[in-house]
Amino acid sequence: MQMLPVLLLLSGAGIRPAEANSRKGPAAWPWQASIFLDARYRCEGALISQEWVLAGASCLGSGPRSQFRVTLGPDRLVLDSCKSISRVEELLLSPGGSEGSASGGLALARLARPPPLSSAVQPVPLATRPQPFLPRLLCWAQGFEADIDPYIPPRELHSVPLRPLHIHTCKDAFRLHPDCPDPEASLPEGSRCTKPPTGPSELVVSDGGPLVCFQANSWLLQGVITWGPCWGPGLPEVYRPVHPFISWIRDKVSNATFPTLAKKRPWARPGTRQRRH
Repeated sequence: MQMLPVLLLLSGAGIRPAEANSRKGPAAWPWQASIFLDARYRCEGALISQEWVLAGASCLGSGPRSQFRVTLGPDRLVLDSCKSISRVEELLLSPGGSEGSASGGLALARLARPPPLSSAVQPVPLATRPQPFLPRLLCWAQGFEADIDPYIPPRELHSVPLRPLHIHTCKDAFRLHPDCPDPEASLPEGSRCTKPPTGPSELVVSDGGPLVCFQANSWLLQGVITWGPCWGPGLPEVYRPVHPFISWIRDKVSNATFPTLAKKRPWARPGTRQRRH
């Protein structure tokens, strides 16, 4: 799909540059996918083309492909009545050492029934280069109330604002926690961090869920939330950047959505960690 129609549809969905620094995040999350293992809610993912969803390997790497279901659209949390639901036809885990491990790898799921694209269901462009450390950059993920029953999906997902955190500060925060293992040994190589979520303390960022940031006049998928050395209130969120996996994604997903960053064009204005079950 060409970037022009994608960006215009995102604009129609109410996602505009001014919302990058709002308190609510994007007015719509058309790329958001919910992933179920049988009837059990597992995690969140991101639609990156009409037929492929990107998520964390910790979510999709722990069950047989035939038992996964992916839902899209505003009603995606209601498995029984969701209008856009698909089984997973193909499941691919990112290659190579720690990159392919459940703790820090990525997973691609090809949908057996690709959804029709609309203002409510759209792929998100992938970041193709490292994100510079900008302390004031505001990124967003999706979260839900803690201690949910995995057989009862959360009633709603909340926009969770997250700001980048320097990796050294991030590791120091984990070292100071008495129940955390050494972050040098437990953080996958290449991990990045954000400051702890702001807002209600009971919100948990969805594991495997997309982290999006507003850059170059577009919402970009910068990474997926992954497990850190430990979990607790006030600790940083750890995410796996997608840019080191771009070659692998391009090779597997011929029609993935990528931004055009080299030139600014007039039309380029676009409109939870889950606990282990």
